[in-house]
Amino acid sequence: MRNSEFTAHFVIERKTKGAVRYMETTGPDDDTPVTLAGGAKVGAFYARKSSFKGKIPRRLILRVRRGRRSR
Repeated sequence: MRNSEFTAHFVIERKTKGAVRYMETTGPDDDTPVTLAGGAKVGAFYARKSSFKGKIPRRLILRVRRGRRSR
């Protein structure tokens, strides 16, 4: 079984009218983008501006883990 959890680091790439597009980076303090060919796990991530309820963070850490299967 493959590892069922991973962490990806993101920095703002651009803002749209209602969302923020984050690009995956090589690490928590590095703005170097990672491409899918370069080993990115997610690539790009969009978040609704309204989900932040105020100040939009420049950096995000996204932890993905396997959830329970619903029946």
